[in-house]
Order: sequence, then structure tokens, then C-alpha cells
Amino acid sequence: GEDNYSDAFPVLVERRMTGTFFVITQSVGSSGQMTWSQLREMTAAGMSIQSHTVSHRDLRKVSAERLQEELAGSRARLQEELRCPVYALCYPSGAYDERVMEATRAAGYVLGAATHTGGVLSPENIFRVKRWRIQPSTNLAGFAALLQ
Repeated sequence: GEDNYSDAFPVLVERRMTGTFFVITQSVGSSGQMTWSQLREMTAAGMSIQSHTVSHRDLRKVSAERLQEELAGSRARLQEELRCPVYALCYPSGAYDERVMEATRAAGYVLGAATHTGGVLSPENIFRVKRWRIQPSTNLAGFAALLQ
């Protein structure tokens, strides 16, 4: 959401830190969402903008053709708009299966981020890396607790 730009981005810049932001390309510029201009500014400041698919559909439940469109389409659009490498995918709602992981690899990604079902970062888990899910309702205390 837009709060990634208005809230998280300035704090990261102030502290000379970077972050990775997973973006649903179809939502860019929509109400409450970041714009391409904001994403370009974040990229120029060292932030990593990566894929969260085109439309945030459950990839386990789409056709092979739609799966390809969601993965390759998002990656291509981000690279075209931001002129930066896109190598990571965050599975919508953290949901994936073997077919989705293989399609992710075939679409040119080198990392797939899950949520609670993911594993520790390692070569055997590279397409099911566990990540912390930050919800819009996560307050500062909740965020700080994740970092412990």
C-alpha cells in the first residue's frame, strides 16, 4: 500500500537502511497504493521492488497460462517501469505448491517468498523462503516484536 512509501520508506532512508517491497503490478496507481513515480523514487534510493504477481490471485488455483501471465507479466512490467532487476516473487497470501515453484523458476525468478509455511533461507528452500508478513494493521510495537 501507499503507507510503504509514506511511512516505511522515509524511516528506512533516515536510518540509511534499505528494504524489499513486493508489489502487485495491477494495483500500482490505484487508490491507496503506490504510484510508479513513488516506486522509481524508492528504487533510486536503494530500495528493492520485487514481484507480488499481476493481480494477487492464488497461484495454485489458476491455469498454466494464467500462472505464466501472473509471473512473467509482473516481472516484465516492473523491469520495464523501474529499470531494475526483478528476481524475487512473494507468493500471494504465501500460498504455493510444487507447480507454482517450478513456474516461478521458469519465469526467471531466483527466489520465492512464502509466509508461515516457508523455510529458513538455504539452497534447498530458495523457492519457499519464510518471511515476516507485515499487515496494514501491524503497529510499531508489533513490528518491533518481529525483529526480536
